[in-house]
Order: sequence, then C-alpha cells, then structure tokens
Amino acid sequence: MACFGVPFPRSKNLDIKEDAIDAVAACMDMHRRFNSSNQRLKAKGKPLIRFGIGLHTGPVVAGSLGGFRRVNYSVIGDAVNTASPLESANKKLTADSADRMLLGSETFAYASDRYLGQQVGAIELRGQTK
Repeated sequence: MACFGVPFPRSKNLDIKEDAIDAVAACMDMHRRFNSSNQRLKAKGKPLIRFGIGLHTGPVVAGSLGGFRRVNYSVIGDAVNTASPLESANKKLTADSADRMLLGSETFAYASDRYLGQQVGAIELRGQTK
C-alpha cells in the first residue's frame, strides 16, 4: 500500500488533485518496469508477473496505531476500505489490460484530464454501501 498526501493534511483541491495524479503516475511506472522485467522472463520461458492496483482518493486518518509492544504507522478510513476491494475487483474487470488498474470515481475525476482511461461503470465493492 502506498499513500500520497500523508502525513500532512491536504485540504486544497489542487493539492489533492496533484496527489491523485502522482499516484496514477507511480502505478503507471510500476507497470512499465514490470513489463520490462516480463519481457526478460518471457524470453527465458518463465511465468510472467501480473498484478493489479486499486486507487481511491479520500480522507484518511494517518498515524501510529497499536499498543505498548507493537506499533505500526498506518492509515485507516473509507478511502482505504474502498481501494482494497477495487484492487480485488480488477482481477475480473481488467484481465486483458496491460496496465491493470482500477480507479475510484474521485481519483478518476482528478486524473482523467491527464491520463486516458475507460470507465467501467458502477461495480459493487465488497463491504461498501455506495
């Protein structure tokens, strides 16, 4: 999991848009690098590495969570709870795509003027009501 815009609060729309665009750019770069590695694996007759990404933009709570013996820095919130099932859903929806990435509607709205994408419509995400 990667988070953009934490730990400092981002409340200006332009800053949030920049974070969303940076997140998409990072994902595109990951796919480019793996595509290069996959070319080498394919030449050696090895299985290809495929992965999918779920991106969602929204408010989160960031900080150190845990108890006395174990503390982790993490983020929690609806944005995290939406990104995770997006990642799972993209196994079915983007199986034929070279860049397997599903964006939540907020991320898509922020990044669609910079990156080409295709809307898949409404999908039901496990654990989400809207």
